[in-house]
Amino acid sequence: MKDPSKVILNLISESDRRMAVDAVVRTLSSPGGFPRRELRRAIRKLVDAGELGYSYELGQSFLVNSFNRPVSVSPRITLAPPGHRVRSVPPEITVTLAAGAAFGDGQHPTTRMALQAIDTALAENPVLVTDPGAGVLDLGTGSGVLVIAAVLLGMPGGLGLDIDPCALAEAGRNVALNGLERKIQIKDTAIESQSDRFALITANLRLPTLEKYSSQIAGNVEPGGMLIVSGIKIEEQAVAEKTYVALAFNTLRAWQEKGWAALLMQKASR
Repeated sequence: MKDPSKVILNLISESDRRMAVDAVVRTLSSPGGFPRRELRRAIRKLVDAGELGYSYELGQSFLVNSFNRPVSVSPRITLAPPGHRVRSVPPEITVTLAAGAAFGDGQHPTTRMALQAIDTALAENPVLVTDPGAGVLDLGTGSGVLVIAAVLLGMPGGLGLDIDPCALAEAGRNVALNGLERKIQIKDTAIESQSDRFALITANLRLPTLEKYSSQIAGNVEPGGMLIVSGIKIEEQAVAEKTYVALAFNTLRAWQEKGWAALLMQKASR
């Protein structure tokens, strides 16, 4: 019989919904499955070993992949909590993230796909890291992970915007943890006030927000520049694409995971 620990980890990673302990046990103990006692014992061991952790919401706990250890999220990007040494051989990078409440620790598919899109965009478009004037704007920066990853991968500088005080504090702390205080600014400035253009914009936001600010976002991307949109459901992907194609973008690549989608798009040069 398969190792229950591996089956549990796979279930948590692949599920498109959050799962409590009872839900995991019920799913994997169906006819022909594992004994319930064995599953509960395996879950306790995974939590004790730091492989799994708990998230709490509205009085209920859910099992999640633990962020107490380094996690590889793309060919060149690894996320790690403070105090963990990761041997990264260039062009690989390690983004250090403190535990916090702000969104963006790599647990959610939208964050992982946005990081994969950043990795792809910078690997396939070296001008984004060789042009000293190229910059990245991260809208709704949360933990700051996206702008940090882009700069660590070589972009000269970046700006992260958010309106949540908790996110602003945590993003600032994570920028400092990665030694990027001179290259990245975190601000609570509204997007409407942005007049500068950027070579890359990342927006891990829900579709209504992406649509509401689509003209503003499009205007902030340099001609020939890149736009990464995440935070959209698979069934919303076509709508998001149509919105930005109408604003002179074309889709270079799309990702899908657990019901979510992300797009890497490029603005027309003229």
